[in-house]
Amino acid sequence: MDNKDTFTNRELIELALTPILEKDKENVIDQFYETKEIMSKIHYPSDEIKTSVYGIVLMLSSMYFDELDPIRKDIQGDLMGKVDCVAEACKKSFDEGEINVVRNMLVNSDLSVEEISRISGVSLDKVVDLKGRL
Repeated sequence: MDNKDTFTNRELIELALTPILEKDKENVIDQFYETKEIMSKIHYPSDEIKTSVYGIVLMLSSMYFDELDPIRKDIQGDLMGKVDCVAEACKKSFDEGEINVVRNMLVNSDLSVEEISRISGVSLDKVVDLKGRL
């Protein structure tokens, strides 16, 4: 395999999921390292799919390895160093989730914008702006 090989989005997502197919911990560890190696050699069709693939592997490594486990630190440190957009994507995803919560509160409750701001931690200006767009 070289950097000129092309993969579909589905194949890339499946690559990210391969570590969880293993049954015992030693094989899982080996598969994480092998997946990480393959990920570093391929060309991604877009930053979005690259972020998704890296994000899935980062999430899975958090599920399989304790935060003090040196294997987790090794896998995550290496992956985070290779894709700057992961942190940005996580922030964007959090922000979108936060907005959805506020939107649901505005639509499905009798709470004031001040109460929603206080409860959600979203600025009053942002809540008022969102209410104006509904």
